[in-house]
Amino acid sequence: ALAGKRLEVANGSREQRTFIYDMQSESIVKILYRETSDAVNMTFSPSNAFLGLGFEFNPQFVVYDLMTATTLPPSGSTEGHANKLTDLAFAPDGSTLVSTSLDSLFNVLLRRVSTPESDISDNVFRIAPIQLNITTVSLGEVLIGVTHDTTITANVCNTGAVPAVFDWSALIGSSWLVVTNNIAADTVLPGECVTISLRATPLDTGLLSDTLVLSACGTEFRVPIQVRSLDRDLDVLTDMENFGDVCIGSTSGKRLAVIRNNDPVPVTINSVFVEGGLQAQFRVADAISDLVVPPNGTLEVTVEFVPRKLGYDTGNVIIRYAGQSVVDRVVRVTGRGSGADIQLSHRALAFIPEIPERDLVVRNGSDNPVMIDSATITAGEPFVLLTTLPVEIGPKDSVVLRIRYSMGTVGSNARIDLSVQPCATATDVALAAYNGTANISVPVIEADPRSDSTTIPITASITENVAYDGIRPFVGVVRVNPRLYLARSITTTIGTAEILSQDIVNDVREIRFRIDGNFRGIAEIGRLSGYAGMAEVDTSILSFDVAAEGFGSAVSETYTDGLLRIILPDPTRRIVDRTIAPIVRAVIPQPASTSAVIDVALRDGADLTLRIVDQHGTDLITPMAHTVSGGEHSLPIDVETLPPGVYLIIVSTPAGSTTTPMLIIR
Repeated sequence: ALAGKRLEVANGSREQRTFIYDMQSESIVKILYRETSDAVNMTFSPSNAFLGLGFEFNPQFVVYDLMTATTLPPSGSTEGHANKLTDLAFAPDGSTLVSTSLDSLFNVLLRRVSTPESDISDNVFRIAPIQLNITTVSLGEVLIGVTHDTTITANVCNTGAVPAVFDWSALIGSSWLVVTNNIAADTVLPGECVTISLRATPLDTGLLSDTLVLSACGTEFRVPIQVRSLDRDLDVLTDMENFGDVCIGSTSGKRLAVIRNNDPVPVTINSVFVEGGLQAQFRVADAISDLVVPPNGTLEVTVEFVPRKLGYDTGNVIIRYAGQSVVDRVVRVTGRGSGADIQLSHRALAFIPEIPERDLVVRNGSDNPVMIDSATITAGEPFVLLTTLPVEIGPKDSVVLRIRYSMGTVGSNARIDLSVQPCATATDVALAAYNGTANISVPVIEADPRSDSTTIPITASITENVAYDGIRPFVGVVRVNPRLYLARSITTTIGTAEILSQDIVNDVREIRFRIDGNFRGIAEIGRLSGYAGMAEVDTSILSFDVAAEGFGSAVSETYTDGLLRIILPDPTRRIVDRTIAPIVRAVIPQPASTSAVIDVALRDGADLTLRIVDQHGTDLITPMAHTVSGGEHSLPIDVETLPPGVYLIIVSTPAGSTTTPMLIIR
C-alpha cells in the first residue's frame, strides 16, 4: 500500500489518496480517496487479511479487508485520539490494533478487531480460523501441445484445529489448465490434505503460472500452480531450396522433407501454408490438417513455384504444430521468374484513312534482352507489318513496329500476334478501323475591348468505337464579325496548334486553324486568343464552317455555336460605313493649272457637295452642289483664281465624306 500527504489546493478539497497494489497480479486493486489529513502509518495483519491505515487527525483509523475489498467499520473510518496520531500497528495475534498519539490523556489506545474466524469468548466457546498450509504446485516440465495429468495430495493441508469444508473452487482464468475432480463440498479434517487432480495442456513456451482459488467457511485460499512448458524438438531439414528459373505462368513443384520430430512423443502438424496467401508465388500443394508425425518421423510436403512476375522471389513455408499460433517453424524457398516482360503502347491500334501508318511501341521491362522473333496478322485483314523481324530489344529498351492500313473492311477479331523469346511469351494487339462522332462547341464569351486579350475556348466531345490514343489533326473554321474580333494565336495543351488563315469573306471573318493532338472524351482542345473591338453592333454569333475537314472522314462532326458579347460599349460612338461614302478615284490632271476633273464613285444616288479648302479648312471657292445617281461621275472644277499651292478637295454626301489632295502649279 502507498499513502502520502494530502493534496494542497487553494480553496479546494484536500484529497488524500491511498493505493493498494497486488504484487501477484502486478496491478492496483484499490484506490481510497479521502478528504482528510496526512497519512501517518499503515500496518498489515499477520495473516495479511487486513490493512490498517492511520491519519493525523479525525477520522484517524481505517481498516481495509483485503479479502472482501471492504472497509471496517462500514462507514470506512472511526474516531481516535483527541490530538495528532503518531503511529499505528497490529498486535501479533492480528486481533488488536494499537495506536499512539500526542494526546496527553489517551496517548495509547488498544482496539479489538473482532472477526468470526478468530473471535475468542473466554470460558464459553472459541471460534477458530481455518488454517491451511499451502505450497506452490509444480508440474515440472511439459511439452507444448501434450496433455499432462497430475494428482497432488500434499500441497494443501489442514494444519488448524477445525475441519475445512470447501464450498467451491475455481481457476483464475487459465486456458491451459483444468481441475478434473470436484473439490466442492469436500471436507478436510485437521491433519489431512486436499486431493487435487490437474490436467495441463500448455500452448506456449516458458514458465506458465495459474492460481487455484479454494473457498471454505467464507474464506478464500489461493494455491499457486506452475509448469515449465518446453518447445518441441523439431529439426528443419531444408532452407532456401532453389526452384531455379521457371517461366512466368508455368508451374514447378518439388517434394520436400521439411522437419523431423526428435521428441519421444508424436507431434500434431496443424497446418502448412505459404506466407502471403494468394499473393505469394509459392504454394503448398498438399492439404494438411492435424497430421500426426510419430517420434523420429519426417514431414514431407509438395511445394510449387508459380511465378507471375520476372525476377527472384523468396517464400516462407509456415509449419504450425501442437495447437500453436505464436510458435511455428519456417522453411524458406526461392526461385526466379523468367520470361519477357513486354509492355505495349497500345492494347488496340485504330486507323483512320488520313493516317494509314501507325507505330506500335514494344518495351522490354526485363533485365535481360528479349527477341521478337515473329508476328502474325489475322488472315484476310487489310494490314501489313512494315518492320523486319526478328528484332532484339535490350534491357529496359524499346522498339517501334510500323503497321500499314491498306484500307478496306476490318473484321471484329483482327489482331497482330507477337512471339517473344525467352519462354515463347505471346502477346497480341487488336487492330481496328476507327470511327466516331464528335461535337465541337464554343461558349458565350463576354469581351471588354479595352483589355489586352480575349480568349475563345474550343471544346470537343468525342465518342469512338475504340480509343485512337495517338496524335491526329483537327482542322476547323470559326466565323465571327470581322470588326468585333481579330485572332492573334491559338494554343492547346494536348499537342500543337496554329492559325492557318484569317480571311474576310462576305463581311465575315473566317479563322481557319489546325490542332494536332491526342483527342479523348470531353475536353478543351484549343484556345483562340486575340483582340475584341467595337463596331456597329455589340454581339456576334461564333459559328463554325461545317464544311471544314474536322477530324477527317472517320468522324462525323456536329457543331454548337457560341456568342461573342462586347461589354461596356461606348454609347456615343459614331460608325463610319466606308461602303456607302463617296470614293474619289482620281484628280485629272494632277498637278492642275487652271481647271481639273474629279472622278467620283458612289454606291447609291445622293446629293453631293464639292469643296476646296486650304490648310486651315477655309473654303476657297463657292461649294458646288450636284445631284448624282449611283455609279461613277466626272465633276469639273475651276481653279484659275487659286494661287499655286496644295489644297484639299472634300466630297460630301449624307452618307459620309471623302478627302483627297490637289496640287496647283503655273
